[in-house]
Amino acid sequence: MGIEVELKAHVHDPEAVKARLPRPLRFEEKTDIYWRGQNESQPRFRTRYERNAHGGEDVLFTLKEKSQCDGIETNQEFEFTAPGGEWERVRRFVEKLGYQVAITKHKRGYASMIPVPGFVPAHAELLEVEPLGWFIEIEFVLEQAEAISRAKEALSQILGNLGVPETAIEPRAYNDMLREARSQATG
Repeated sequence: MGIEVELKAHVHDPEAVKARLPRPLRFEEKTDIYWRGQNESQPRFRTRYERNAHGGEDVLFTLKEKSQCDGIETNQEFEFTAPGGEWERVRRFVEKLGYQVAITKHKRGYASMIPVPGFVPAHAELLEVEPLGWFIEIEFVLEQAEAISRAKEALSQILGNLGVPETAIEPRAYNDMLREARSQATG
């Protein structure tokens, strides 16, 4: 149960960013379902089905306590996994508990670990989020809150090294952007 410090930014040239990511790159595909209780407007937790290029599959359950400043999130995460073959059973189980799908998100792209001298490595993902476009997500998972300011500095430096300007940082949650996109499409 670490502390996540992360950002996401719009990417206008995914091939250029992909070329700058350290190797090896791992293909990833994720489907997230955010669940809300009856009579609730905001999601309470997420289930994620993950598939990688090696055929591995997992279902991840996540509950986050979030805070945000200048587009950088600091989260306390509570997670556990189940085998990927249980995805449909997980969905039915959560529905039987009375939860409803608040929003579904699909992401596909590449992951890389970025070494940071004198610090923990960063996890980066270059992802296409349907229908929003391409994003770079960069995160540190920290054991101690004292390292948060160092992580924020490193995020900014990594973003620059990937050729992505800080003005591309997206402070809104994907869920909010997806709701807005769906509202525009139907309105």
